Amino acid sequence: VDVILKMNLPEFALDRLAYVTSQLGPPAEALPLAQRATVLLEELADEQPDDAGPRLRVGESYRRLGDVRAAAGDPTGSAREYRKAIAVLEEMARTEPGNAPYRSALGATWNNLGNTLATLGRPQEALGAFESAIRHQKQAVAAAPGAPGLPDRSVARPPGHGPGAPH
Repeated sequence: VDVILKMNLPEFALDRLAYVTSQLGPPAEALPLAQRATVLLEELADEQPDDAGPRLRVGESYRRLGDVRAAAGDPTGSAREYRKAIAVLEEMARTEPGNAPYRSALGATWNNLGNTLATLGRPQEALGAFESAIRHQKQAVAAAPGAPGLPDRSVARPPGHGPGAPH
């Protein structure tokens, strides 16, 4: 039973349910699920301060909450949630700068924030967010080249399609 409790299934399952609901139904129906999942994950992370897993899930949950708000037509709320996710993930990356999953999660979140800022008509801020996304994704790849879920830098490109190719 202790092993099952440590797996955090209720919080994780609620977080996943929010995601699936946002994909299959009206996104507004997923919002209360995503909010509750985030609260539960925050409580769990506070109860287990020495375990980075729950804290990472808090950051990812805020990102999903931002995704749900964006899909529900609330870009201002979406940007707010992405910034919360970034704050959590940045702190984690500061404590473990070479951790590829933290950097990758940051890159994805900065990218989502960039899209949201562009939607809000804030192109300069969006550009800064996209630059941060690229920086974190590059750091993730450098920390764990060839790791599952990260871009593969060794992919062969046809002649004239690699870095430095004419556009």
